[in-house]
Amino acid sequence: MKIKLIIIAITILIIFIILSINYEFYELENFLKSDEDRFVGSWIEINKDIGTQTYVYFSLNGTFYGGYWPIGDTWELDDGKLLMSLSYGEGVYATYYYEFQEDDTILKLTDLKSNQSFTFQKQ
Repeated sequence: MKIKLIIIAITILIIFIILSINYEFYELENFLKSDEDRFVGSWIEINKDIGTQTYVYFSLNGTFYGGYWPIGDTWELDDGKLLMSLSYGEGVYATYYYEFQEDDTILKLTDLKSNQSFTFQKQ
């Protein structure tokens, strides 16, 4: 009986150690991601008053499309800001402060000029 309890205790300890190591690697992987990597993918707006949902897709090659920006062009990050160049005018940029939340699944954009905020969830 004593040996069985020792084996069970060791098994539980090993499982706990394995789970802890996996969690640490996950946290390290998220910590090492660049902001550019966090942006890449499809995002859909949440907490929106209007009935239609707005989406935006940021690609790895620096292009984007969708939502408020139907004629997307390129995006880049500069000093904590998201710069989105728009095809309908040379030198026209939409500029936002950005913040990632909830393990990079929520993206909050705040327009630099109007201070209007948009919240997106990663799809």
